[in-house]
Amino acid sequence: VHDLSRWLMSKAMAQQLGNFIGSCIQYDAKAIVDEVRDYMRIRVKLDVRVLLRHKKKIMVNTNKHVYAQSPYQ
Repeated sequence: VHDLSRWLMSKAMAQQLGNFIGSCIQYDAKAIVDEVRDYMRIRVKLDVRVLLRHKKKIMVNTNKHVYAQSPYQ
């Protein structure tokens, strides 16, 4: 997941985004703890019959939101 603020990179957010994309299996906890990368790596189980969603809107507070983007490989 790219374009996500560092303060939003948490275990709970990784699981929520993984479940949004598909079914969350695993996430890279080391990258979240170390804060070395500007992206979050999440392993998900996908249903190939369903279209992929590339962008997720996240409400930070009532007046602010950010987008998390997930480029697929």
